[in-house]
Amino acid sequence: YGADDVAIAPTVSPGPTNGGSAYGIAVALAITLPGLDDAQMKLLVDTAHQFCPYSNATRGNIAVDITIV
Repeated sequence: YGADDVAIAPTVSPGPTNGGSAYGIAVALAITLPGLDDAQMKLLVDTAHQFCPYSNATRGNIAVDITIV
């Protein structure tokens, strides 16, 4: 497997805000990382989510659901 086999399928939809009284944006990410075991995939995705500029800019402002497929 190579970098061309890696895939991230995002879905953006309306979602509740932190207070739950209004609507904001919710994001779901389905991530495919062939060739890695479950622990490696989780470590890579969790680390990337902590360092990603978009994640840092939106953390606490939008709901994010990450699924490794």
